[in-house]
Amino acid sequence: MTAGWTVPGFTPNRELGSGASGPVVLAVDDATKTQVALRYFSDRLRGDATFMRRFRADAAVLSRLEDPALVDFYEFVEEAGGAAIVMEYVEGVSLRRILATQGPTGPLAAMTVFGGSLLALASAHEAGLVHRAYKPENVLIRSDGQLKVSDLGLLIEAGGSIGAAGYLAPELWAGGQPSPATDLYAATAVFFECLTGRPPYSARKPAELARLHQGAPIPAEAVPGPLQALITHGLAKSPEARPASAADLLALLDDAAVAAYGQSWEGQGRDRLAEMADRAAKAPDPEPERRRSSRSSKAVPAAAPAAPVAQSDPEAATEALPITPPQPRHRVPEPPVAAKRKGRGKLLLGTAAAAIAVVVAVIVVAAVNDGGGGPAAAIDKTATPAPTTQPPVTSDASTAPPAITPAALADKITTALADKPAASFTYRGPAGNGGASDTITASGLFRYTAKAAGAYDMSVGNPGDKRYAKALRTVVVGGTAYVFPGARKAPAARTAAKDDPLHVYAAMAANARWATSPTGLLGILHAGTDIQQSGDTYSGTASLAKLGQEQAVAPFYAPYTDAKYTLSYTLRVGTDGLPERLDVKLAPVSGKGTTLLLHTTYTRWNRKTAITAP
Repeated sequence: MTAGWTVPGFTPNRELGSGASGPVVLAVDDATKTQVALRYFSDRLRGDATFMRRFRADAAVLSRLEDPALVDFYEFVEEAGGAAIVMEYVEGVSLRRILATQGPTGPLAAMTVFGGSLLALASAHEAGLVHRAYKPENVLIRSDGQLKVSDLGLLIEAGGSIGAAGYLAPELWAGGQPSPATDLYAATAVFFECLTGRPPYSARKPAELARLHQGAPIPAEAVPGPLQALITHGLAKSPEARPASAADLLALLDDAAVAAYGQSWEGQGRDRLAEMADRAAKAPDPEPERRRSSRSSKAVPAAAPAAPVAQSDPEAATEALPITPPQPRHRVPEPPVAAKRKGRGKLLLGTAAAAIAVVVAVIVVAAVNDGGGGPAAAIDKTATPAPTTQPPVTSDASTAPPAITPAALADKITTALADKPAASFTYRGPAGNGGASDTITASGLFRYTAKAAGAYDMSVGNPGDKRYAKALRTVVVGGTAYVFPGARKAPAARTAAKDDPLHVYAAMAANARWATSPTGLLGILHAGTDIQQSGDTYSGTASLAKLGQEQAVAPFYAPYTDAKYTLSYTLRVGTDGLPERLDVKLAPVSGKGTTLLLHTTYTRWNRKTAITAP
């Protein structure tokens, strides 16, 4: 809040923290009843005309930017009484709090932080944005070890410096402008701090700190040998000597991590981060001097971490569960919320599909084995409806793009997958856990196998059901899911009872696997009945009857092949022929009943990974 001003339409709950830019407040959207975080701008920041002019332009881009590694930006509110950002509320702890309470994270967790941050920065840079103030305070770690980067584009002027002084690139100390290369320097400096417990350079006076960043040797010898080249590249004094992009630095990280720590380094790193986040959330607030010890005297004050989520017992036994379907159940849906606020469309669509649909009944069905699995029929209360795309309009037929068929697009993707079969993914779709409400959310990595679902290492959970709200790591190989309720014990395979909650996680993971597998995507294209193209985006429909005849995916779509549903999709494909985003809609022909929305994003197709049973 700024001098008594509050963002209209939101009810404040409590203050989460306060930094140089202003306080951050947990609030509830009066229209959607969704929790959000409000970052209020201080009077000093509002009085900076240069900053405000640039941020207004950035806000228009930020509101359209979506990436699972970035805190979602809903809108920028500016009135005579104040200004504030409305953004996603992330339950977790800041990387700053983890470092302050526990010191270095160790190599696996440090590489996981570095890799997730580079993913977020790559997405921002592609959209034409620079973070400008990347530091540990802006990295939030959730209870499942996944991270989100916040405060994108928030330029802070403090004592003549930009952002937190300990992470400033040499060219910024010389008066240069923020750029993707300065973000890579900052991310590498934070990586160094995760490994060693301190920034690469420290000094009490800004002039001395500037001299060190600009001319002191890069302290690469302070980190483990296999990671020294990453520090040398990322902290290069000249921006031209750093990797050309966040994606290039990420590729170097993947190569070094696999060579030194094996194919499963990222899953192990997430587990380590989850443990550290749990301990940090329970630890007493660190002494102020300790918080400041890793920053210069001119650094921006740290914001307090968001409230932690509950953690499960890390000592609990880890189980491996054969994938078997739970029994179908029914539930009574919640009444729809008929509300939409001007300027809040992204927030409404992203938090409640119930606001635009009436649900009569929900049938939860899951059938999963190595040959396939069935998605649950449930309303997706968090997914944005799949966009419809029209073909480009042209007055000259000779300039129109050549017609494409679903089969030709499938062949293009199949060829691309042969060279790059592994990727990271995020998924949001209907719940398939034997009666729990709301939606599955999953993220992780996979390796595609032709005519099969492939192997997956993911975090999966159901935020709408308190029994399964905590995301658990699950490895799915062949017909078996290995569920990790704790990170410290090796999994042991056994047969799960139908009422076993770990069995529910296995079913959710299997649903997420089949919904996101390139094999399922190719099955949709092979069963395609029409297709339209607009740039890199394709939209069309597919025959569920034909999908039912596709051996690899028939069990997944079996509940919908009785002519009572239609399937439509929107698919974005990169210039390399690899999928980037897939939205699938399964709608009842009668128009009454449950509509299913499945949303998947794919990134890092150049990654190197082999997923095996634990």
